[in-house]
Amino acid sequence: MQNIAERLRVLRTKLGITQEQLANLLGLSRNYIGLMEKGREPSKGVLSRIEQLEAEMKEGNEVVIPDDGPAVDIGNARQLLKQARLRKALTVDQLAKSIRYSTGYLQALEEGRAPASAKVIALLEKALNLDPGTLYRGSEPGVIREDGLTAPYGTKPQVETTKGVGPARYIPLIGYSQAGIGNYEDLYEHESVIAFGTTDSKAFATRLRGDSMEPKYSEGDILYVSPNATPKNGDIVLAKVDEAHGGDVMCKLYSSRDGGKNIVLSSYNAAYPPMEFSRSIMQFVYPVSAVLKPLH
Repeated sequence: MQNIAERLRVLRTKLGITQEQLANLLGLSRNYIGLMEKGREPSKGVLSRIEQLEAEMKEGNEVVIPDDGPAVDIGNARQLLKQARLRKALTVDQLAKSIRYSTGYLQALEEGRAPASAKVIALLEKALNLDPGTLYRGSEPGVIREDGLTAPYGTKPQVETTKGVGPARYIPLIGYSQAGIGNYEDLYEHESVIAFGTTDSKAFATRLRGDSMEPKYSEGDILYVSPNATPKNGDIVLAKVDEAHGGDVMCKLYSSRDGGKNIVLSSYNAAYPPMEFSRSIMQFVYPVSAVLKPLH
């Protein structure tokens, strides 16, 4: 079975197009196409677009090749929204009332300060007599979940916090293998998860793997990780052994020995014995500041 890099190269070869043309065809950036051709796994939304293009080619449908030039701007969807509203001679207030959303929200959406859910996009397309899918063109992959838990990376949460709770923001929700790379902003897209009162500028989240932290924590629970914090004895941590010693990433209970020269990583599950490592072979040991247990 071909990996994503091979599939994209086959697509470009069959169509005789450049990375920029493929980016325009899929509504992505050329940089993101380049990352995938180097092995970066796409999100479900992007994968769906690729599969749709592959299916069209397999069925022999004509594929309109875009001009070779700058890839589609991710702001195009918002420009299309504004243009369609003006063509209908509607004010922001009138359009907002027609879809039963606030004027402030719709204004923020047009200005790029707020995300749109699939539900909102469908309502807008209906109100503006646009063909279904028009407002997805050039938009950032993925939509905000209706419960607000996850959204595309960079989204601003539309929530208000109570007194004593810090501001909400979305932080990258990444895989174990991506933990510790540091510059998440350099990647084109991430699913992200909402966090409250997070002060660590490098904070990220990841889903727990395995059963070593059972019964307290289960596979799929979301770990909120604070790379700029220093772990203390008894903390839950996300730790990685350097590549020379296997490169394993694990979530464990932390304790230090011998003045910090060695660390012991333990599990809640008694089937997994404690492991002792020299601190010198650890690529990172990041405290987990919170754990979210999804209900579904």
